[in-house]
Amino acid sequence: MGRKTKYNPKAVETICQAIADGVPYRFAAALGGISYETFRAWQRDKPAFSDAITLALAKGIQSRLQNMQKFGKKGNLKADMWWLSHVLPEHFAGNRVEIREQPVEPSPPIMTPPDEPVTSISPAHVKMILKKFFELNPEEAIDL
Repeated sequence: MGRKTKYNPKAVETICQAIADGVPYRFAAALGGISYETFRAWQRDKPAFSDAITLALAKGIQSRLQNMQKFGKKGNLKADMWWLSHVLPEHFAGNRVEIREQPVEPSPPIMTPPDEPVTSISPAHVKMILKKFFELNPEEAIDL
Protein backbone atom coordinates (compact mmCIF):
# COMPACT_ATOMS: atom_id res chain seq x y z
CA MET A 1 0.00 0.00 0.00
CA GLY A 2 1.34 3.42 -0.98
CA ARG A 3 1.90 6.45 1.17
CA LYS A 4 -1.13 8.61 2.01
CA THR A 5 -1.46 11.58 -0.35
CA LYS A 6 -1.00 15.14 0.88
CA TYR A 7 -3.58 16.33 -1.65
CA ASN A 8 -6.45 17.84 0.31
CA PRO A 9 -8.64 20.97 0.18
CA LYS A 10 -6.64 22.76 2.91
CA ALA A 11 -3.32 22.31 1.09
CA VAL A 12 -4.85 23.45 -2.21
CA GLU A 13 -6.42 26.50 -0.53
CA THR A 14 -3.13 27.46 1.16
CA ILE A 15 -1.17 27.13 -2.08
CA CYS A 16 -3.73 29.05 -4.12
CA GLN A 17 -3.97 31.88 -1.60
CA ALA A 18 -0.20 32.20 -1.57
CA ILE A 19 -0.10 32.35 -5.38
CA ALA A 20 -2.85 34.97 -5.45
CA ASP A 21 -0.80 36.96 -2.92
CA GLY A 22 2.21 36.84 -5.25
CA VAL A 23 4.27 34.03 -3.74
CA PRO A 24 6.27 32.12 -6.41
CA TYR A 25 5.07 28.56 -7.08
CA ARG A 26 8.05 26.88 -5.39
CA PHE A 27 7.44 28.72 -2.12
CA ALA A 28 3.65 28.45 -2.36
CA ALA A 29 4.13 24.68 -2.56
CA ALA A 30 6.28 24.75 0.58
CA LEU A 31 3.59 26.74 2.39
CA GLY A 32 1.13 24.01 1.39
CA GLY A 33 3.41 21.36 2.85
CA ILE A 34 4.57 19.82 -0.43
CA SER A 35 7.69 19.84 -2.58
CA TYR A 36 7.89 21.75 -5.84
CA GLU A 37 8.12 18.40 -7.67
CA THR A 38 4.82 17.33 -6.07
CA PHE A 39 3.31 20.69 -7.00
CA ARG A 40 4.30 20.15 -10.67
CA ALA A 41 2.98 16.58 -10.59
CA TRP A 42 -0.37 17.76 -9.20
CA GLN A 43 -0.51 20.44 -11.88
CA ARG A 44 0.12 17.81 -14.54
CA ASP A 45 -2.05 15.02 -13.13
CA LYS A 46 -4.92 16.79 -11.38
CA PRO A 47 -6.96 19.05 -13.69
CA ALA A 48 -8.88 20.54 -10.74
CA PHE A 49 -5.59 21.58 -9.11
CA SER A 50 -4.27 23.03 -12.35
CA ASP A 51 -7.51 25.01 -12.78
CA ALA A 52 -7.30 26.25 -9.18
CA ILE A 53 -3.72 27.48 -9.77
CA THR A 54 -4.79 29.30 -12.94
CA LEU A 55 -7.68 30.91 -11.06
CA ALA A 56 -5.39 31.95 -8.19
CA LEU A 57 -2.97 33.56 -10.62
CA ALA A 58 -5.87 35.35 -12.34
CA LYS A 59 -7.03 36.67 -8.96
CA GLY A 60 -3.50 37.94 -8.27
CA ILE A 61 -3.45 39.73 -11.61
CA GLN A 62 -6.89 41.20 -11.01
CA SER A 63 -5.88 42.39 -7.55
CA ARG A 64 -2.80 44.18 -8.89
CA LEU A 65 -4.69 45.75 -11.76
CA GLN A 66 -7.33 47.00 -9.32
CA ASN A 67 -4.57 48.44 -7.12
CA MET A 68 -3.08 50.16 -10.14
CA GLN A 69 -6.43 51.71 -10.98
CA LYS A 70 -7.06 52.73 -7.37
CA PHE A 71 -3.61 54.07 -6.53
CA GLY A 72 -2.48 55.15 -9.99
CA LYS A 73 -3.69 58.66 -9.42
CA LYS A 74 -1.49 58.85 -6.32
CA GLY A 75 1.59 57.61 -8.21
CA ASN A 76 1.98 54.43 -6.11
CA LEU A 77 2.27 51.76 -8.83
CA LYS A 78 5.81 50.42 -8.80
CA ALA A 79 5.30 47.27 -6.72
CA ASP A 80 2.27 46.08 -8.69
CA MET A 81 3.87 46.94 -12.02
CA TRP A 82 7.00 45.00 -11.00
CA TRP A 83 4.94 41.95 -10.02
CA LEU A 84 2.95 41.93 -13.26
CA SER A 85 6.03 42.41 -15.45
CA HIS A 86 7.96 39.62 -13.70
CA VAL A 87 5.17 37.08 -13.25
CA LEU A 88 3.63 37.56 -16.70
CA PRO A 89 6.26 39.23 -18.87
CA GLU A 90 4.54 38.04 -22.05
CA HIS A 91 1.60 40.29 -21.18
CA PHE A 92 3.04 43.11 -19.06
CA ALA A 93 6.80 43.54 -19.65
CA GLY A 94 7.59 46.43 -21.91
CA ASN A 95 11.23 45.63 -22.64
CA ARG A 96 11.39 41.94 -23.41
CA VAL A 97 13.40 40.60 -26.31
CA GLU A 98 12.40 37.49 -28.22
CA ILE A 99 15.04 35.29 -29.79
CA ARG A 100 13.75 33.44 -32.82
CA GLU A 101 15.13 30.33 -34.44
CA GLN A 102 14.16 31.47 -37.95
CA PRO A 103 16.30 34.18 -39.51
CA VAL A 104 14.72 37.60 -39.67
CA GLU A 105 15.41 40.35 -42.16
CA PRO A 106 18.69 42.13 -41.45
CA SER A 107 18.29 45.08 -39.16
CA PRO A 108 19.82 48.51 -39.84
CA PRO A 109 23.57 48.90 -39.30
CA ILE A 110 24.62 48.55 -35.67
CA MET A 111 25.59 52.21 -35.25
CA THR A 112 22.27 53.51 -36.62
CA PRO A 113 19.46 53.62 -34.05
CA PRO A 114 16.39 51.74 -35.32
CA ASP A 115 13.19 53.66 -36.04
CA GLU A 116 11.29 51.29 -33.76
CA PRO A 117 12.32 49.49 -30.56
CA VAL A 118 13.96 46.11 -31.15
CA THR A 119 11.52 43.41 -30.11
CA SER A 120 13.16 40.32 -31.60
CA ILE A 121 16.60 39.32 -32.77
CA SER A 122 17.84 36.15 -34.41
CA PRO A 123 20.71 34.10 -33.01
CA ALA A 124 22.64 34.82 -36.24
CA HIS A 125 22.22 38.55 -35.67
CA VAL A 126 23.41 38.22 -32.07
CA LYS A 127 26.55 36.43 -33.33
CA MET A 128 27.17 39.18 -35.91
CA ILE A 129 26.81 41.92 -33.27
CA LEU A 130 29.17 40.14 -30.87
CA LYS A 131 31.71 39.55 -33.65
CA LYS A 132 31.69 43.24 -34.63
CA PHE A 133 31.92 44.30 -30.98
CA PHE A 134 34.99 42.16 -30.29
CA GLU A 135 36.69 43.22 -33.56
CA LEU A 136 36.71 46.94 -32.60
CA ASN A 137 40.10 48.50 -32.03
CA PRO A 138 40.47 50.94 -29.11
CA GLU A 139 40.88 53.79 -31.66
CA GLU A 140 37.50 52.86 -33.15
CA ALA A 141 35.73 52.82 -29.79
CA ILE A 142 32.52 54.75 -29.72
CA ASP A 143 31.31 57.09 -27.02
CA LEU A 144 27.95 55.91 -25.74
